[in-house]
Amino acid sequence: MLKEAACGLDCNKCNLCKAEQRAAAEALVPLLRARGIIGPEDEAEAVQEKAPLCRGCWQKGGAHWCGECRLRDCCEEKGIESCGLCADFPCAHYLAWIGGQPHHQRALEYLLSGRNK
Repeated sequence: MLKEAACGLDCNKCNLCKAEQRAAAEALVPLLRARGIIGPEDEAEAVQEKAPLCRGCWQKGGAHWCGECRLRDCCEEKGIESCGLCADFPCAHYLAWIGGQPHHQRALEYLLSGRNK
């Protein structure tokens, strides 16, 4: 069972973690084509062959979509499980991470709500 990412994203709802499921794989096709991870003619089957694309940021080993994550590394250094538990939240790094991404904005709102404590 996955858990919440350091940034507040819910790994259990993430298509990158659920890529073996047909609906999740179909939703990822445009993103993975744009990033060159699958070919321009590839469809959901090609995504499913690569699953899981991410096992969550707290899983040791395996695939991590974000690779080296400054937010996760910071949480590890501070001995906390989430940015929302940091006295400096939201910091400049977190605000930069949002970058206009709606799902990142939702993660911020979730952590600001305090439901992760």
